Amino acid sequence: MQVIDGYQLVEVHRSLDGEVYLVVMRALSGDLTIGFTTEPDRGPKGLLGHTHGDILAKTTGLSEDTAVRNYVDRILHDAAIIGVVRVGDEILNLWETEDPAESVRYKTDEETFEFRRWSGAIVSVNEG
Repeated sequence: MQVIDGYQLVEVHRSLDGEVYLVVMRALSGDLTIGFTTEPDRGPKGLLGHTHGDILAKTTGLSEDTAVRNYVDRILHDAAIIGVVRVGDEILNLWETEDPAESVRYKTDEETFEFRRWSGAIVSVNEG
């Protein structure tokens, strides 16, 4: 496995449209980080949105490994909504959201917000 900046890439998943990656990394200290990126070869520095295994475990009551597996599987099986912030063609932020309409409240004039599934299917949001 590849090690970048003290993190071992455990899993790398590329979305069906090739635009987004979901990576699972383990720090040499043992911390699990799960995040979205457009550049998986940059390791933790390339993450545009992420969470940690211990946080997922605490919020779900599951073991860390099970919580991470469930989180990744929800995304890969199109059960999660992914927020995408762009300025022009550049993706600035990626995150998993349960409330897209709430996220839109923080949009600046130069940003475009999109909501999608892992497959690339667009999720419409009632902004009103």
